[in-house]
Amino acid sequence: MNIDLSAKRVIITGASRGIGLAIARAFAAEGARVAICARSASDVREVGAQLAEHAQAVIARAVDVTARRLLLKLHTRGAGSMCW
Repeated sequence: MNIDLSAKRVIITGASRGIGLAIARAFAAEGARVAICARSASDVREVGAQLAEHAQAVIARAVDVTARRLLLKLHTRGAGSMCW
């Protein structure tokens, strides 16, 4: 891509590998504020550190998106915040 996403915020699930990781990298490279989640805490931390080199801001959390309560927690305690 070659577009300016510096004013955009994205949430990407399954971001520690595969298509989710590729999408997260693409958005970060374009300067978006990126919130990522995956089930593995160590994997999501590692990817978050990589993305921080390019993204305007990064939130990286271990979340099982099948657990609605945990997904809502991701939204209300970070990704849904207007200040990140």
